[in-house]
Amino acid sequence: MLTKKSAMSYTEVVIATGVFSILITMTLFLYERLMFSYKASSWKQEKNNQSELFWDIMRKSLEHATDLIQKNGTAPDFKLIVSPFPVSYRSFANGNSKILLWNVDHIDENGELDYRVEYSVSLSGRKLSILSEKKSGSENPSADIVFNSAKVLMTDVDSVAIKSTNIRASDDSTDPARFNEHYLELTTTSTGKIVGSIVEISIVLSPPESIGLENLKILQNNKFKVNVSATENPSL
Repeated sequence: MLTKKSAMSYTEVVIATGVFSILITMTLFLYERLMFSYKASSWKQEKNNQSELFWDIMRKSLEHATDLIQKNGTAPDFKLIVSPFPVSYRSFANGNSKILLWNVDHIDENGELDYRVEYSVSLSGRKLSILSEKKSGSENPSADIVFNSAKVLMTDVDSVAIKSTNIRASDDSTDPARFNEHYLELTTTSTGKIVGSIVEISIVLSPPESIGLENLKILQNNKFKVNVSATENPSL
């Protein structure tokens, strides 16, 4: 009888140990999944915050892009001479390179150049940064316009893809109702004057290996309407 009780106790210990092991395994699994979800959510939120700031700065600067503007003559009969300065970009980058370049001229009511600022966006070490430099002009722009050292705005960047579509004004004089109407340049046979462009930027991000979120990627995408033409420049 004592032997039977001992056997039953041994069996109970084995069963209890097995149940406990299963509970520990399930607890560790759930903990790992919770930690994965927490890390993923935290990283995604950080990237969303960074992208919001990046898109905001891009909207305030890129959408104000201009050609090079120069005054010719004196008031009140002066004219403004415009020299093309298209938005230049690389169509794809996944390494260290400048990927975007544009100009902003600010002219006062007398046709004088207040300031000329050149903007550039670069990808370096999975970091996306923007730089603005005053090139000429009589006025000093505010610190939110000119920052002579690069501002890192996004990290964990795998690649950046950029494409553009020019906006043209119709030159079809046979249709007065549509003459000078703006349209997107969808074919290479378009002949109307270029009056602007749509620039689309796509950014792929992935977390660093150190936080253990393999195969997680997110895509950030935005479009900007600018007042100058845009062209691909592989040697930017």
